[in-house]
Amino acid sequence: MPLGVRSIAFTHGYWEAGGPGSEFNFASSTTAAGNSIFYYDRLGVGSSSKPDGIKEVQSTVQVEIAHLLIEHLKSTGSFKRVVGIGHSFGSILTTGVAAKYPGDFNDIILTGFAGGDQVGILVSMASFGATIASPLLSGVNPSSSYFTVGTFSNFQMGVLKFPFFDSRVAQAQFEGRGTATLGEIATLSLPASAPATEFSGRVLVVTGMEDAFFCAGNCAEVVNGVTLPNVVAGLFPATSGFSSYVPPNTGHALNYHFSASSTFAFIQNWLDS
Repeated sequence: MPLGVRSIAFTHGYWEAGGPGSEFNFASSTTAAGNSIFYYDRLGVGSSSKPDGIKEVQSTVQVEIAHLLIEHLKSTGSFKRVVGIGHSFGSILTTGVAAKYPGDFNDIILTGFAGGDQVGILVSMASFGATIASPLLSGVNPSSSYFTVGTFSNFQMGVLKFPFFDSRVAQAQFEGRGTATLGEIATLSLPASAPATEFSGRVLVVTGMEDAFFCAGNCAEVVNGVTLPNVVAGLFPATSGFSSYVPPNTGHALNYHFSASSTFAFIQNWLDS
């Protein structure tokens, strides 16, 4: 059973883009392959509670919440194995869970994630168009510590590779976009700041070739002889198997691109291998 954690700009809707049966719907592809999936709005986002955005909604708190959810799911005895799958910030949190609680996941899948190049993160965050969320989105904490991506142009620049995405799906996801907090940004990298030295499960990294956030638009870039997605292997020295997949003509938000169906097929095959 995959457990999905997603990125700064999205709600749980990222995993069900396009609606039931859509080629962009990761949840549908997972259940069609005979697997269960659990995904949720992290603290401060969507249908979850929205406490203080500086003191309470922080990345380290999100790691603890994920751990408690995993413990609960395992306690039901309904699942033979649990695979963590994160996207972007969700991949950072998933790495943090594997580092602090190495027995939580059997395997992990990190999407929209790479290492070795900080330029993309800085440029993408600068172009995010961060705007106080409450005037733009309903049901949001009115505090100025909650923010969201400003315009569709900001959204497109950061997460999409033109023209290789479905504009209707992308627009719908933008309109239902999520929020982030100053507390999360201040603690953004902490969960992945040290290697998951005791995690022995398999690790798969799936990142679009033109990912703006983690590869500055070029995931073929090489650092010390290793491509950026494969730099992530350094965070998992005890893994029983590390691999990566880089779909072409694909930006940061993998699920919105025309490559999604082939990306999903690769992930499902990996899950069943």
